[in-house]
Amino acid sequence: MRRRASVSLGDRVRLRNFVRKLASGEPVEIGFLGGSISDSGGPNKGVSGDYVSDLSSYFRRVTSNVTIHQGGIPGILNLHFASCLELHIGPKADIIFIELAINDVMHQYKEGHGYHERLIRKALGYARRPATVELAFHTFQPEHLRRLRYLQTNADICGSVAEYYAQPMLAYRALLFDEVARGEMDPAAFMSRDLMHPDPVGHAYMVDAVVEMVRAEARALGSDEPWGPSDEAALERELAPPMFKNNDKISTGVVLLGEDMRRLVVENSTAGFDLRTVSPAFPHPATALHGQGQGSRLALDMRLDEVAAAAPIPFKAGWAFFGYLRDQSGQSRANVSCTNCYCPLYNLYPTQPGRFRQLFTSICMRSDPAGPLRVNLTLEDPTPEINDRLDILGICIAGSPIWP
Repeated sequence: MRRRASVSLGDRVRLRNFVRKLASGEPVEIGFLGGSISDSGGPNKGVSGDYVSDLSSYFRRVTSNVTIHQGGIPGILNLHFASCLELHIGPKADIIFIELAINDVMHQYKEGHGYHERLIRKALGYARRPATVELAFHTFQPEHLRRLRYLQTNADICGSVAEYYAQPMLAYRALLFDEVARGEMDPAAFMSRDLMHPDPVGHAYMVDAVVEMVRAEARALGSDEPWGPSDEAALERELAPPMFKNNDKISTGVVLLGEDMRRLVVENSTAGFDLRTVSPAFPHPATALHGQGQGSRLALDMRLDEVAAAAPIPFKAGWAFFGYLRDQSGQSRANVSCTNCYCPLYNLYPTQPGRFRQLFTSICMRSDPAGPLRVNLTLEDPTPEINDRLDILGICIAGSPIWP
């Protein structure tokens, strides 16, 4: 049953390269990108048995020489990761699991498609030639059932991009639809009550499918399909032209880390923040604008036009994301205000018990007519004896979310 989840394995070259490294004990870096399903199990906050935790544990049992990058953000769109991939996944990734089939509206073959392809192209362009594996979790909500009995979702669109680039795709529908359609299995047996997020049983189905895919490649490498010169040559092939016309000529945004990020700080309006190493245990990014103590203030002049004009592919800036460290304790609540944007005054809640320690993001939308975008953060936490720090890890300037 686990093998039925494989909608497509593509040419398997990048996947085989990852499994080869994993089996030999070489250092490997594994990334997870997605929405709420990838964020510690969606609404089942704090439960054991979410797919990211279980797959991370599996890979760590295979080898201790593994680094995990976690990037699950509830309600996130392809636009964000296409623009801000470098915030979440470091440049040495060997495989990236992508769970983005639920949130975007893709059926018009327009914006969502294009952003997804740009995300895939950016990931496949990383130096270590990572594999990208689409994990297609499906909703079982009534409106989806009425639309098409075969449970058509955005995964069909994500899958078309995966197949174009010869990358693997594993899907709930391939694994479970037959039993659901025959009335032999109720979605309630593996889904949460909202019929959108899997419960621990549903997560386990996807974990089994991924583990079976990895083990099958390991068996092939150890028997009749050993790694050879043809694999090396295939690994170094250039990417095919984009699936969507000129999609490689559209900027995906600019990510600013470290010193590049510090240049945006308005020094005379900032107090209690400095640039420092976050933690040796945090894989990426390495440094942060670190604030310590209640009342500490950080002012950022995003310089949208300047940053966008200096990009390798210049673009018209539209959105600004800033990435902060979210943890289970220690991170201070902060209030955020900005000028010349659509954002109301709001708070950051970077301490979230039961959630992954990872880079999280907040967004400011630029107003029109355009003007200077200033973001101000102030640490104000009701429990300062526990939560008394804030780490801003990176900033992403993205284009307007409109298809050219």
